[in-house]
Amino acid sequence: MSVAYDENTITMFIRHPVSPLGGKIEQKFKKRVSRHYAKGALQYIVPILLQKLTKQEELDDEDDWNPSKAAGVCLMLLATCCEDEIVPHVLPFIKENIKSDNWRFRDASLMAFGSILGGLESSTLKPLVEQAMPTLIELMYDSSVIVRDTAAWTFGRICEIIPEAAINESCLKPLLESLITGLKAEPRVAANVCWAFSGLAEAAFEAADVNEETGAPDTYILSHYFEFIIQRLLETTDRPDGAQANLRPAAYEALMEMVKNSPKDCYVTVQKTTMVILERLQQVLQMETHITSHNDRSQFNDLQSLLCGTLQSVLRKVTPEDAPQISDAIMTAMLTMFNSNSCKNGA
Repeated sequence: MSVAYDENTITMFIRHPVSPLGGKIEQKFKKRVSRHYAKGALQYIVPILLQKLTKQEELDDEDDWNPSKAAGVCLMLLATCCEDEIVPHVLPFIKENIKSDNWRFRDASLMAFGSILGGLESSTLKPLVEQAMPTLIELMYDSSVIVRDTAAWTFGRICEIIPEAAINESCLKPLLESLITGLKAEPRVAANVCWAFSGLAEAAFEAADVNEETGAPDTYILSHYFEFIIQRLLETTDRPDGAQANLRPAAYEALMEMVKNSPKDCYVTVQKTTMVILERLQQVLQMETHITSHNDRSQFNDLQSLLCGTLQSVLRKVTPEDAPQISDAIMTAMLTMFNSNSCKNGA
């Protein structure tokens, strides 16, 4: 006979080694008992990690692994393990250096802040993030591209972990302005901004009041900005440097999330987006005969895939009444694709 245990039961076994349900259960979860070694070592480990965070390489490559990046990952894992107890060991460093004249210390402070977010309890996390929002927004305009990159990444973390702090009306407008500006920045910065928009769209949708008849919101906090954001994301997908830092896929992913998490009052923009994506797909299919190199073929296949994924996302929002207006064009595009060399070669 097998017994299923929920998360609370497992947690009880982990925290209380003497199980009331017998020695076999205790033995099963014994390996997961925490002895809190990491918590006891925080005062010794964290200062070293924070010092390593300040050793960034000015011309760093995102794919290069170095002590600074390793320290950030280690800090993130420590925060997951030690939770709120890591805050007093990190917060003084952040407050002291977040506005430093030295870009390395500003960046290290940002990295430290973003790294510990995932381990904190909501009661600790929310006021901490809300207090930091004005400074974080300011750092999106920093003179250092590395600092702006880390600021954009931090907003991505915030939108994923504590999104209610990002969709707060008191800071939403300046936040959106900084993110829109970030879409025009270097590819590494813009890619992280796209990630932030993905989280922001989902958070806004989930926080909105649902219409019981339709099962979806009639409006949400991003409705006023929705069309403008969609336009800027479409422009970002078309950037000539979109192949760098995974920017183009990130922009299309953000576009998909914005459309997927759109309320009723943004439907007209969804319709327009559907036509733009369909038109782009048709243009791309006509380009195939001009492909001569393996690299061009690879980029062509990737773009085709991104456009198909985005089209699928917007079509889920199209009403049954509007579907017949575009169905023939979509079927023609799909049949052309199936008959293309890409499909015949298994791409």
